[in-house]
Amino acid sequence: MLVLSLSLAIVGCVLFLSLAHIFIERKNQEAKVATIVRVLRDCQDDAQDMETGQRGYLLTNESAYLEPFNHGRDQFIKHLAELDDLVRMNSPSDIEMPRKLASLMRLKEVEMGATIELQKEGSDFEALQIVKSGQGKRYMDDIRMLISDYAERYRQQRHNQENEAVTGLWQAEAAFISWIGSIAALIATALWKVHDAQRLLKSDQIAQSACGS
Repeated sequence: MLVLSLSLAIVGCVLFLSLAHIFIERKNQEAKVATIVRVLRDCQDDAQDMETGQRGYLLTNESAYLEPFNHGRDQFIKHLAELDDLVRMNSPSDIEMPRKLASLMRLKEVEMGATIELQKEGSDFEALQIVKSGQGKRYMDDIRMLISDYAERYRQQRHNQENEAVTGLWQAEAAFISWIGSIAALIATALWKVHDAQRLLKSDQIAQSACGS
């Protein structure tokens, strides 16, 4: 009985720890996916800041509007490098995604840079014609679509991982309860057998005393 109890205790501990480890790993992966989504949104905000700075400068000719443009560009470079590292470590199958985003952003930056340079040279009309061509808008739409598609996919992945983590937690709890229940049942059985043995012993002693009389 003792050997069986110890065996059940060991098996229960191993199962519980294994399920708990799986739960922790899934929660960690969920957090990593959430970080990728956040950095993707940061990249989109950076591109939007650049476009806002460009449009402000073209409308006002005030160099102060180039500050958000330059800041957005610097932040995009920083966030893109962070995104590339995150994808390499946590989602290798999407390794091309940061490169696609970088390529689109280069096209958008060239378009914006060209209009800014023309504005600086006093060629307002030519700068406006580039804007009116709609090419920059198409680049921006492509950037938004790429980010939105991947962000939605990662959100769905995060949702699935969250459900798996909750399921893993329930399994760990069930394993722990089953383990405790098994140990309790064995202890109860052992106590009952001890009690039964004592009862039989007393019965034998009473019978022997009666025979001796």
